[in-house]
Amino acid sequence: MREFTFAIEYDQGADLIMDVFIDYPALVAYSIDGFATADRFWRIERIAGPEAGLDRIETIRFDDTQCGEAVTEQRCDATRYHDVLVRSANELVLDTYLEDIQQCKSVHTLARKHLPPGLISETRRRESSHW
Repeated sequence: MREFTFAIEYDQGADLIMDVFIDYPALVAYSIDGFATADRFWRIERIAGPEAGLDRIETIRFDDTQCGEAVTEQRCDATRYHDVLVRSANELVLDTYLEDIQQCKSVHTLARKHLPPGLISETRRRESSHW
């Protein structure tokens, strides 16, 4: 097994999801992510923190006109499915599945091009950082 670790630092306004973490510094998210095929991606994400921040993340995730995956200004073209697995005043667990992914520059799609199939990644978000 190999490990490759890096962090992306976001400025306010660069990413809708990360803007919520910047606005609510107590929010923290952990996820397990993987590619099922070259054009299908899944993620289980647990977010903990203030209810207002969780509400904003849930709203963004369920708005298919928004893109929470791209690391460039071009949004990822894909069919998105989201389910809430757990929801309380201070916790949100989301299941996300994307299929028919096209023209997407995300950490996951870039990794898929250079790493072997079946890659599973773990991410963490807090404040302006996404590891």
